[in-house]
Amino acid sequence: LAFAILQVPILGARFILKDSVDRKAGTVSSLFFWFGAAWITNLLIAKDIDWFAFFGYLIALLGTSLIIKNAISLVAQALRKS
Repeated sequence: LAFAILQVPILGARFILKDSVDRKAGTVSSLFFWFGAAWITNLLIAKDIDWFAFFGYLIALLGTSLIIKNAISLVAQALRKS
């Protein structure tokens, strides 16, 4: 959860410093991943899921965060061209 909370000011700094869209998208993706990982870890600690489900959720979360990063980059690129 600490990594997720740390991503929020990093994202704000990227907007203030007018960083590239790809780096902002990477930070949003990291924010999504770390909040999701904290939630999945909480499920594991509460014994609502087992280890196999935990690793399956982590793999799905990794793929979703990559899709989010690329979707943001593609939308920004399309908006720049129009």
